[in-house]
Amino acid sequence: MFGDFSRDSFDPSKHYTRVLMQQGRPLTDADWNEQVTSLVDQIRTLASNLLGWHGTADRGFAMVGTKLQPGHYFVDGVMAANTCVTDLTQQIEKLVDNDLVYIDIWEDSVNCIADSNVLEPALLGIDTSARAAIRWALRTVKITKGLPQSGSNWKKSEFLQNITMRTAAPQLLVTTSSNSIIKKNDACDTGRSHSSTIQDRLYRVEIHRSGINASAASKPDDLKAKKPEEPSIATFKWSRMNGASVTEVSEINGAILKVRNMHLNMAEKGSFIELMDFEGRSVNKQKQLLKLSDAQPSLVRVESNIEVDGNEPAIHASFPLGRSSGYFVRHWDHRALPLTAATIADHKPYGKNDYRVLADDNALVVVAEVEIELEDGIRVTFPKDQRYLSGDYWLIRTTSQGAVSILPKHSNNSGPARNDHHYAPLFLKQGATLNEVYRCEFPAAANTWPPKNRVEDASFGECPPAAAVVAVPARAASLSAPPSAMAVPVTCFVPTLKQDLSPASLLSSEGAKALKGYFASPQDLTRRVFARHLNQKTDLRSERYRKYRSALLLSEILESSFEQYFAKVDRCLALDYAERPLVEADARADYELAMEFERTLMADDRSKSQLA
Repeated sequence: MFGDFSRDSFDPSKHYTRVLMQQGRPLTDADWNEQVTSLVDQIRTLASNLLGWHGTADRGFAMVGTKLQPGHYFVDGVMAANTCVTDLTQQIEKLVDNDLVYIDIWEDSVNCIADSNVLEPALLGIDTSARAAIRWALRTVKITKGLPQSGSNWKKSEFLQNITMRTAAPQLLVTTSSNSIIKKNDACDTGRSHSSTIQDRLYRVEIHRSGINASAASKPDDLKAKKPEEPSIATFKWSRMNGASVTEVSEINGAILKVRNMHLNMAEKGSFIELMDFEGRSVNKQKQLLKLSDAQPSLVRVESNIEVDGNEPAIHASFPLGRSSGYFVRHWDHRALPLTAATIADHKPYGKNDYRVLADDNALVVVAEVEIELEDGIRVTFPKDQRYLSGDYWLIRTTSQGAVSILPKHSNNSGPARNDHHYAPLFLKQGATLNEVYRCEFPAAANTWPPKNRVEDASFGECPPAAAVVAVPARAASLSAPPSAMAVPVTCFVPTLKQDLSPASLLSSEGAKALKGYFASPQDLTRRVFARHLNQKTDLRSERYRKYRSALLLSEILESSFEQYFAKVDRCLALDYAERPLVEADARADYELAMEFERTLMADDRSKSQLA
């Protein structure tokens, strides 16, 4: 993630469970971040082990006609949340048959520009800790060969190859020149003088344009952006502050940007900035970086006119698609000249070979198997025959003592951490709608355990039907004394997917028979059974409403009409515009179930009167 961090110390291979503060020791940002990251990693690992590759238990991201339903969806243990019903008719019309729609979930950093609440008003509005947020987008891809149909298996590794177009993540090699660092022989010998041009920094090397690597024999025409169906040459950019140098933009006028609180690094003429929106997307036309020609405290001038293009290659996302309402610029520290020689090998702008070549997007060309110097003798080497994806990044930790290490260690060896994007297939365009060919739904663990139809990492197809679960044995018969009203052991009434939830079925169950002697009337028992059913019922879209009605009794609903009952719920929960229809649907289902219970009780009373 972007941010002014000292380092990323989290390493899951060490299996640390927590960070323990000690007296008299400093607390660094890396300690705090490692603690939080380790907890999040454990939670997501648990979720992925329980749920498998992907799936949902609350009808999240289901398609009803052409409308995407609200709810949650898990991919690799990471949860995406959709909060409202969205009509995708126009987006679906643009697709063709057999277009695959998949979900892309990732975690993004949020700075004080995107969210002003990060600033601390009690301290004159200074910047505080950054935040992290889950983003998701529904994207499309056309797979011409090997597209599984309903019921077929599809290995996760094979699916990811269709999305990323690569079988393995490229690894980065970092070296330093011998004359740029003079190391001390003994790190404990403080009396020995030493010097170094390397400073304590966290460098970020990030792929800007997706594509394949170039070679020393590449020509100028090879470095230009290609058509979507042709592989382009990948480009990269780097920052000595992990991309934390950002400035808010208040106005865009041609080649002039009006900015607020300009960062000192942005005053460097000839450096490059990237125009971003508040969702972290590069929005300049063709994602071209902007070269600074002049910088003043509140004004930045670039060498070319700015053309905002905020189109996102997605059909729906957790953030607004298209032109954003706010922008900021991120500063990058690379320097280079365009290729004017016949090949990159002949590029000698300073009288010697220099593989720092500027591409048409103002980022550096990814040249394979050569050392590309960043600064101060720090050099990176990219492997050949690799595909690089926009957003791939490496963190390089340097110290004034000469230590250099590649972070984060939770990537594959020295492979990139691509903001940990997680992918899973959902729909297939067939006719006028999106069919849920690959979307997986499983019953909630509270109802069935273990979930028999979870999607495994190896392969998946149609979700098999949930197996019937053996009811929990009734324990009430072993009680020696009538329990109090607060301690009624109604845990024997656990609804399952296959269980009949009618009043007659519940009253005839073994647990109900054992409890009948503890209640004054069958109505009292039935109403408590109904309350327990409400508490166990998990097919709700509103978590707040579930908590509200968890202890609800049948009589509380039947005291009024549905409109009066829902008005009470609306008033107590202070529902907003988006949540009101979801809660209303849940409340109506409860009301109809309550009426069914009441009709059953009345029928029982009539039959008993006739017998008498």
